[in-house]
Amino acid sequence: MLKYLILLLIICSSKVFAISEEGYLNTFTTQVWPYFQSFPEKKLPSFDNTLINYRHLALGNRDLVIVMGGRTEPIDKYAELAFDLKDEAVDLLLIDSRGQGRSERLLKDPQKGYVKNFEDYAKDLKFLIDNLKLRNQYKKVIFLAHSMGGAIGLQAQILYPKLFDGMILSVPMIEILLRGRSESGTLKLTKLLKLIGMKRSYIPGGGQVKDYWSFEENTVTQSLERHNMAHWLTINDRTLLMGSSTVNWVYEAIKAGRFIFKKRENISELPILMFQAQHENFSRYSRQNKMCASNPHCKRVYIFGSKHEVFMEKDEFRNIALKETKIFLEKIIKN
Repeated sequence: MLKYLILLLIICSSKVFAISEEGYLNTFTTQVWPYFQSFPEKKLPSFDNTLINYRHLALGNRDLVIVMGGRTEPIDKYAELAFDLKDEAVDLLLIDSRGQGRSERLLKDPQKGYVKNFEDYAKDLKFLIDNLKLRNQYKKVIFLAHSMGGAIGLQAQILYPKLFDGMILSVPMIEILLRGRSESGTLKLTKLLKLIGMKRSYIPGGGQVKDYWSFEENTVTQSLERHNMAHWLTINDRTLLMGSSTVNWVYEAIKAGRFIFKKRENISELPILMFQAQHENFSRYSRQNKMCASNPHCKRVYIFGSKHEVFMEKDEFRNIALKETKIFLEKIIKN
């Protein structure tokens, strides 16, 4: 009996994660990365001709998951997640937000986190979906994103109703944690800085980075292995490095968060799975909690012990998010 219980545990656990942290980088570079790269990367000129980079993992399934990362994150960081979901009866489309990853950078300094209007991100998303004819090709389209990517998806769903059939949001950025500064005060300050010509300047104290931050300095994950994976990606492609955000990006991000919260009733019937990390340094949870509470189809999962990037965390935390993600996808696909 014990032998069968052990076998059952192995089978169940193997469906939760693709690879463990033990021997992670070797497995990532020999299995996950070759799988991910077997699908070609492409670029599409968006509504204003900005080149948007994407990778379509077309496996012939009837449903699609669109994946977007947070600010500074290239789609390459989500290769493991793509590997995790390869047997879940869904195709994937991973998109680099404009101004980062391998999408076209918007300023002379390629490391500046900049966007003219936050709505441009949502326009890009809608443009890709329309021009790739994804709503015609797939029965269900589910959006999965982290932080800034979550805000992009939420704004897109509000602006373009019925764009998605469900959303999986990891700490969606709808209220930035400003470390002692008020949101209203920061909005006024950035507006003033814009008026005196600092719209495209780094935020005060910000700038370029010469290398991916050290594990000891990072505040987003406790997984040394997944941190090293992200570092390995930037070693292999230095163009992926991103510096601080600009004045205009902060101004636009605050306005977008307020817009999403104000219009939350527009998504009150949409199935949403929302993850929150206990040790969070980038987003406040007040708006997230209220938005989820106003939607009877929203499930909020608070991951005790986790830092900001739940899909890049240690196995013990990441597996919670991955298990919940697979359950959610199965429910959406079956309905």
